[in-house]
Amino acid sequence: MRNMDVTCALAAAFFFASNLLSMVYEIRFRNRSHFDYASMTDFDPDYVQKEWEFRSDHRGTAILVGGLNAMAWLIFSIPVLQLSWILSKGGRRKIGVHITMAVLVLAGSFSEFMAWLFTVGTVTVSEWISRSFNLDNWLGGDESDMIGWRALELSHLVIRGLHMWIDAFEWLAMFGILILVHYSIKTHGTTHAFRMRWARIGLAIAALSIFDFASDVLRMQSWRTFSIIANVTSFLNTLILLPIWLIALGKQLPGAAPAYDETEEDDFVNKVENAKEAQEILEDIV
Repeated sequence: MRNMDVTCALAAAFFFASNLLSMVYEIRFRNRSHFDYASMTDFDPDYVQKEWEFRSDHRGTAILVGGLNAMAWLIFSIPVLQLSWILSKGGRRKIGVHITMAVLVLAGSFSEFMAWLFTVGTVTVSEWISRSFNLDNWLGGDESDMIGWRALELSHLVIRGLHMWIDAFEWLAMFGILILVHYSIKTHGTTHAFRMRWARIGLAIAALSIFDFASDVLRMQSWRTFSIIANVTSFLNTLILLPIWLIALGKQLPGAAPAYDETEEDDFVNKVENAKEAQEILEDIV
């Protein structure tokens, strides 16, 4: 693409695809015909078996969603690191702010990638256990006790809670990154290549991100209510605002980096010339 940073375009595409697919899966999950809240909280064996049949049928989708999101964060880290370097003027301006920005994007990328690997392992092994192991009779009596199914479902819920907190950290990292970008540009003056209007879009994304983080944390109070809130804010962020922000960044980065490099090169040349002049003067004196 002409005058477009490729990594920004790819990150926008991966974020969009990941969350669109995630919402499709979420709709199917919410509309599954066998769902019954009382049976779920009672760990009813028949209900649990139907749940695992549903998860087995949609295992590929769950793994794909996690993989796309992990790739989105990994690619997203590249332009954010570039942005941090440019706004810091090569490490000479507000070093703490821009190091924090870089650390947050790297931490978000690493946690999402590790969470995806964790998801692949837990999903495949859990599905294998549900299909191949004896979960019907652990006590050895004449009747099936189905304790194994209850234990498997309990383990799944605990692991799902871990994934939920990793997803919550993703939004917290996004909030920190975009707040720092807005602050850096606002205090930079008028000499940089990044528009304040673009930074304000990032501020809106940051506000929705912290709202999404709070919704993820509060799901234990009312799962259905806060899940709906989290899904709505995620839709606005990852399907509309974040892709727009990334595309706008992609259009600004190619112009900002050369301008910065040329300025640095001019400064370096001037320093070299001044050093040569000082050396010549010193030699004349000696």
